[in-house]
Amino acid sequence: MFSWVIAGSLVVGAQALKDRPEPDKPPTGEWLIEREQFDGMPCRVLSADRVWVGERSLEVGMRDRFGFLSKWTAAFFRVDGERRADLTLTSPSLPNRPPERAIWKVEGDRLTLCVGAPGDPRPTDYSAPKGSGRTAYVLTRRVSD
Repeated sequence: MFSWVIAGSLVVGAQALKDRPEPDKPPTGEWLIEREQFDGMPCRVLSADRVWVGERSLEVGMRDRFGFLSKWTAAFFRVDGERRADLTLTSPSLPNRPPERAIWKVEGDRLTLCVGAPGDPRPTDYSAPKGSGRTAYVLTRRVSD
């Protein structure tokens, strides 16, 4: 009887199968920044105008001027149907920066991405209210010329 109680308590405390991360196909390609908001303030897109998403990376930059301004290594996955990403900023000047957790969704040619502040919990919605330290992007897939 005692062993059944122990076994039952281990099962109850175990992570549910549905909560385990599963790899997800990233929204690869070049995306134009339609709207960007940081910490409750709309951003004017002067320093960057597009986002490049690769299999394991996410870069923000301007195509013909600077290359990329910010580059993250990225892991894209799904938990219980929700798309998530863990982003780690690749910067020699910030070697110990904590990861930034993100959520994302694709609806047609639009990619919506919300990135939490370094080390903060993953956002639960696609907003970036004042004081949150989050950045929200609405991006449109770039169509080749």
